[in-house]
Amino acid sequence: MIDDCTAIVMAGGDSRRMGTDKANVTLGEKTLLQSVIATMQQLFPQVIVSVRQPRAGIDLPQVCDEQPDGGPLAGLVASLGQITTPWAFMVACDMPFVVPEVVELLAGYRFKPPSVPPCQGESDYSSPDKTTSHSTWSSKNDDQVAGYDKGRLGGVLYQAVVPVVHGHPQPLAAFYAASCLAPLRTSLAAQQKGLCGVLKQLDVCYVDEAEMLKADPQLRSFFDLDTPQDVEAAMNGVR
Repeated sequence: MIDDCTAIVMAGGDSRRMGTDKANVTLGEKTLLQSVIATMQQLFPQVIVSVRQPRAGIDLPQVCDEQPDGGPLAGLVASLGQITTPWAFMVACDMPFVVPEVVELLAGYRFKPPSVPPCQGESDYSSPDKTTSHSTWSSKNDDQVAGYDKGRLGGVLYQAVVPVVHGHPQPLAAFYAASCLAPLRTSLAAQQKGLCGVLKQLDVCYVDEAEMLKADPQLRSFFDLDTPQDVEAAMNGVR
């Protein structure tokens, strides 16, 4: 169990491309939402569900968005405001193949010093040199990176840990510190919705795809089901 963290399962999307409420789409014997919840309950002592409106049939705490139409950021802000743990792991309900090994690997980077230097003078994510060992780097420069957490042996306290797959950050399967609630709430008030843009304002530990492959060789954890075709492919075991 990752005891210092609450899992936030995001189930408040509008499912436009799916054409129906994706949380209730059935894959095998469970809905997508049930599948993700079951995995999160293996890993975290507390699991909550982020919703736009209360859902029936969920025997877990539900947190409604504080701001309508605020996208995933609204759900994250509302949920961080309710948790009692110092960390949260956010995952979308349309990612039913997330494996515990990936989550545990990411959890270990929350307090781990980077093995490659933070990007100097860059606020955007950029891929590391292909000749280096792929591990972690920050979205801010050295002077801005959060200091060492004296309570954690040798660890840097980041505000978020975000995997990078196929060159793209995956903020919907990432760890967020409760301490980043204030800047996230400010971003939401400024009508920002995209999480990737908001990440630029945080001290982020990006974990490269090469690390993810160690825990999930096919990277199925990051296969999100957005359309009926995605669901069909998932049923056929095709990525």
